[in-house]
Amino acid sequence: MHEDSIQKASSIEVAERRKGSFLRPITTRGDSFLDERDATRKLDDTSRPGLGLTRLSSGRIPLSRGSSYQPDWAQDSEDMSAPPVPVQELGSPEDLKDMLRMGRTQEMRRVFRQFSLISFGCLSQCTWQFILLNNDQALEAGGCALLFWSYVWSFVGSMFITASLAEMASMTPSSAGQYFWVSEFSSRRWQQFLSYVTGWMTILGYQCGNASGLFLTGSLIQSMITIYRPANGELMWQTIVFMLPCLAIVVLINLYGSHTIAMLQNVSMSLHILALIAIIGRLNPGHAHLADANRIQAILGVLSPHIPLRRAFLQFENTEWPSTVLAVLAGQTNANFSLFYVDAPMRLSEEAQDAAVAVPKAAMRSQLISGFCGLL
Repeated sequence: MHEDSIQKASSIEVAERRKGSFLRPITTRGDSFLDERDATRKLDDTSRPGLGLTRLSSGRIPLSRGSSYQPDWAQDSEDMSAPPVPVQELGSPEDLKDMLRMGRTQEMRRVFRQFSLISFGCLSQCTWQFILLNNDQALEAGGCALLFWSYVWSFVGSMFITASLAEMASMTPSSAGQYFWVSEFSSRRWQQFLSYVTGWMTILGYQCGNASGLFLTGSLIQSMITIYRPANGELMWQTIVFMLPCLAIVVLINLYGSHTIAMLQNVSMSLHILALIAIIGRLNPGHAHLADANRIQAILGVLSPHIPLRRAFLQFENTEWPSTVLAVLAGQTNANFSLFYVDAPMRLSEEAQDAAVAVPKAAMRSQLISGFCGLL
C-alpha cells in the first residue's frame, strides 16, 4: 500500500496542496515559479536526450538521473544500474513530490522528526550557554542595560528572519538552503552571481561558526582546570589541545554514528534543558517541612551581586566609546552571536519526514525556545 502511494506521488498529476501548507511552486529552469495547476498540463513527447530535461508547455523541470522514484518518462537511459533507495527511507509521498518538483534525487535517509529537528536547532545555537560565556563586550561597552536590551531586539529581529526563511523552506524544502533560494527567487540576470556569492558566504560563515564553537569549548575546559589548579595558568596552546579531542568526537559521530544522530540529539536536548535548570535554579532540601524540599531558589539570583533596577535596565554605561550609539553597535554583537544558526533545521530538509511542514515549524519553535532560554 505504501508503494502504491509512492507510485501515485511519482505520477505526472499533482494533487491539490494540503490545507494549511504554504504555496508549493513548480520551479522552472529560469527565474520564475509556476503554480501546481500548471503541472497538470500535458507534457510534450519530445525530450532532449542526454540532458535529463523534459519539455513543459510553460517551462522546463530539471530532472536528476537515476532517481529511484521518478516515472518512466523522466528516467534517463544512462546510469540505470545504481541501486534504488529503499522505499521506507524515501519519506512521505509529499516529500517525493517535492523532490521530483525540484529536480533532486533522494540520497539521504529521512530519519528526523519534529522533536529531533527542534533539538538540532536548539543545540546548534546553544543560546543560553553563549550568552553566559560571551557577554564581556556588551558589559564593557554599555553595561547590563545594553546586554539586556540588545538581546531583546536581536531576539525579535531573529524571529522575523526565521519566519522568512521558514516560508521559503516550505516552498522549496531543500538542504541547500540560502544559495538555492537565492537562485530560485532572483531574476535570471543575477541568479548565478548572487547564488555564487551567497553560497560562499554561507560556507565561510558555517566554517567560522563551527571553529568558534569548538574553540569556546576548549577554552571552557581550560578555564575549569585553571579554577581548580591556578598554578597551571592559561596558555593559548593548551586551548588548542583541548579543542582537538572535541573536534575528533564531532567528526567520528558524523562519519560513523549517522544512524544515531537523531537519538543523540534528543538526549542532548534533555541535558540542554536540565543544565539550564541546574544553572538558574537548585533544590533547597530544607529541614522543617516536606514543602521546603521542593522549594526552588535561583542560584544566580541568590549568589550574584545585586544592583538597582534602574541601573540594570535603563542605565547605559558607556566606558570606552565616543558616543552611546557606537557603544550600542559594538556591544550588541554578543547577543547577535548567541542567536546565530536560525537556519539549522532547514539544513536537514532532505533528511526529515514531511519536510515542507515539519521544517518550518521546527525552525520557529526552536528559535522561540532558544530565545526564551537565553532571556532567563
